[in-house]
Amino acid sequence: MSMKFVLPFVLLTTACTVEPGRFGDGKPSLKTAQTALSSGAADLAYRICASLVDAGDRTPRALVCKANALTALGRSAEALASFDAALAVEPNYGDALIGTGRLRLTTDPAGAEQVFMQVLANNPRDAIALNNLGIARDLQGRHSDAQTAYAEAIAANPDARAPQVNLALSMAMTGRAREATRILRPLADNADATARERHDYAAVLTMAGRPEEATPYLTPELSAPQAQEAVSGFRAIPTSQPAPLPTARVVATRPTREQAVPAGGPARTMVQPAEDAAGPPIVLAPIAVAAAPALSQAPTQVIERTAPATVEAAAEPIKLTPATDAPAPARAPAP
Repeated sequence: MSMKFVLPFVLLTTACTVEPGRFGDGKPSLKTAQTALSSGAADLAYRICASLVDAGDRTPRALVCKANALTALGRSAEALASFDAALAVEPNYGDALIGTGRLRLTTDPAGAEQVFMQVLANNPRDAIALNNLGIARDLQGRHSDAQTAYAEAIAANPDARAPQVNLALSMAMTGRAREATRILRPLADNADATARERHDYAAVLTMAGRPEEATPYLTPELSAPQAQEAVSGFRAIPTSQPAPLPTARVVATRPTREQAVPAGGPARTMVQPAEDAAGPPIVLAPIAVAAAPALSQAPTQVIERTAPATVEAAAEPIKLTPATDAPAPARAPAP
């Protein structure tokens, strides 16, 4: 089936924290619902959470779990009502605020930004809120501010991959694709890289004027003709002049002797102060860009933003990650 290429952002949500659990154990619980939601079984998660709420559990945690399941099912109006119910119980409940902000991203990014700022007023180092804040700013065309938010999200949680991908994509769309490749290559080359991550890197490579290097990152999922069509679509992605460097930037660094890692060990993405921005990032061994261990429990959602010029291709929409949160409604970049 032919689909249009879009420029989505990946949203990290706090939603329901994933915990080990079993399906069908005869004991409906938030734990079971959380496991179902993280596994993509949004309908099951909704049935469990809704039954608990209907039975009298009006805690913010239960209401947010129900809202996140509704969000994953694409029932936004009902999800918003459930988030509002949670906020009526606890006005500053972070998960409910983030869920509300995510629902407003595509229709009111400025309003969504204010919601994420409310979360950060109580927890300035909330990496999920910072990542979503970056998305809201990118959607408003404030790319420099967005890149600062992504960098702060990475500083708060260096293992978070979504902000790294989002930062790179935002940079590429503001004329800094060459720098962006240095961020994404370690992620895309890792053995556990997802198709989306490889495709994002292919897009950035093409935007950096290296389309011949992009094809190998597309062919595992696409045929050769489809990969070429995708590259043509990437070439059509509009970019602007380079945005001012944010207060911090992400670079791949080689470990010092004190930080030496075992041979074959993963490289770590570090955040460096803006004063070092003049020096080119040091590229190191490829790592991967999918769900990082620290954030793997957070569900992901993607919000799409269609590029002015689109190309039809028989493939899934290329997800250029300005997020990741988890089983959230598809676009969506993705909380």
